[in-house]
Amino acid sequence: MLLEIVVFDYNSGIKAAQLGADRLELCDNHFEGGTTPSYGMVSKLREQLNIPLFPMIRPRGGDFLYSDVEIQVMLKEISFFKDLECEGVVLGCLRDNGAVDYENLCKLVEASYPMQVTFHRAFDRVKNRSEALNDIYNAGCKRILTSGGFPSISEGLKQLKETVEEAQNKLIVVAGGGVVSSVLPKIISAGIKEVHSPAIKISTSLMKYTNAQMKESLDYITIDENEMIKMKSILNSSTF
Repeated sequence: MLLEIVVFDYNSGIKAAQLGADRLELCDNHFEGGTTPSYGMVSKLREQLNIPLFPMIRPRGGDFLYSDVEIQVMLKEISFFKDLECEGVVLGCLRDNGAVDYENLCKLVEASYPMQVTFHRAFDRVKNRSEALNDIYNAGCKRILTSGGFPSISEGLKQLKETVEEAQNKLIVVAGGGVVSSVLPKIISAGIKEVHSPAIKISTSLMKYTNAQMKESLDYITIDENEMIKMKSILNSSTF
């Protein structure tokens, strides 16, 4: 079983690797579902780590319906991360009718080579999952990340199993969306080989002075070490 951890800053990436992450998805903007991380963060992690790094290629939050200019931005970002010798990227694009934007997806996948491409949870927003699977496979993607078309794995487990069966010999299905240690046994029983989790917690700011007039929290997201240790223990176990 492979454990991919989503990280949103350099320190979390280092800690996740130390705790046994098999692969890192690198993102910015957790509260928007993840956007393209900074070149500096990815570059520093590349210098320090030899596990696979998969940066997110997503120019903004919101939907996955991209303009021609946004596609050009994504192609530029892919080029940057290819130069850093990242092993893969995570991306996705849709048409306004809920279908995969096949033409643009092919452009993005072609530009990514030899990096692997994971089609992210835009898949959970498609109108027809079977058609989307075929488009994603034919475009050359290696994986899809999905929660079964629901906000969390717990709700979409039945659909996740169906996707695993349909994607056999075509695409690796990565389970993501609310993946925590307590639901891992159910995910494993669905025949999943790779799981994706943010394993996050809120860390308290160490600032000794804050301006009370700003009325803000300076706390931030980091890796939940205890949760990650639990997940690794379950995934490494022979019984569930």
